[in-house]
Amino acid sequence: MGNNADNTVKLQSLDAAIVFRENSEIELILNEEEHPVIPENIRWALAVMYALKNDGLSTLIEQHFNKECLRLKLQLKVEEEHAEFSDSFSIIKKEAGIENSSNLVDFSTFQKAKQ
Repeated sequence: MGNNADNTVKLQSLDAAIVFRENSEIELILNEEEHPVIPENIRWALAVMYALKNDGLSTLIEQHFNKECLRLKLQLKVEEEHAEFSDSFSIIKKEAGIENSSNLVDFSTFQKAKQ
């Protein structure tokens, strides 16, 4: 929260908050009022708290999260390498005087002509 010394979060009557403490404790903050119907956001907060307190579910969440982070990291790496390749290819085409891709023959056409 930056340099702000006041880290107060104001919750409205039907808000819910999950706090992940530095000491690894997890706290659910809800308004103590009784409601005839539990709002969806509070049901979600309760479901997330249940999952976090359940060893099997929290392990699955962590594994899935790690897998997704790895997938995104690999995707970014591939996109960066593709961009580098495209830049290099553009430079090579420019240096070879074949900037217009219509001057290029694709490999399958080249193989057919060779046969």
